[in-house]
Amino acid sequence: MLTISDDIVEERIKSRNPEVWINKSREEIDLACKELIDTQNSLRIQASKSMVPTIEINTDNKEWDKYAGLIMEDNDFA
Repeated sequence: MLTISDDIVEERIKSRNPEVWINKSREEIDLACKELIDTQNSLRIQASKSMVPTIEINTDNKEWDKYAGLIMEDNDFA
């Protein structure tokens, strides 16, 4: 599960499509941030209940190659 820290949610949401957020109100931005945080928390709860092995990778640093390596780790495709 790829996640981001609560304290950078707004920055990351806005960075995806900056033009979309230019005219949004503070209320709309705060709601979007809350929804993302709530979704992440719900996914964490579901993952903890699952029998399927799950890892959580915090993507705050945007080190995409590193994250891909973590995902592929311990996978044998031979």
